[in-house]
Amino acid sequence: SYVHAQTHPDRLAPLGILYGMQPADVNTARVLELACGQGGNLLPIAASFPNSRCRGIDLSDKQIAAGQQAIREKGLKNVELRTQSILDFAPSN
Repeated sequence: SYVHAQTHPDRLAPLGILYGMQPADVNTARVLELACGQGGNLLPIAASFPNSRCRGIDLSDKQIAAGQQAIREKGLKNVELRTQSILDFAPSN
């Protein structure tokens, strides 16, 4: 569960613009991370953008429990971690 700087919205949004896309405002973006582990990559994004909504899913109950503890300790309100398969994920979840 590490930070992957290349996945940070501040880096992805300019790339999207260069490729002709109109990315969402990074300050209010919705971020989904598949196979998030303990949220080591997602939690810093949530902390950087308190008006964003971040969700991570992973199959490991143990990893998700550790990440949920970190969320409580940091007082983050805009991030959720779930034990779930990517095969069971639906956008309305």
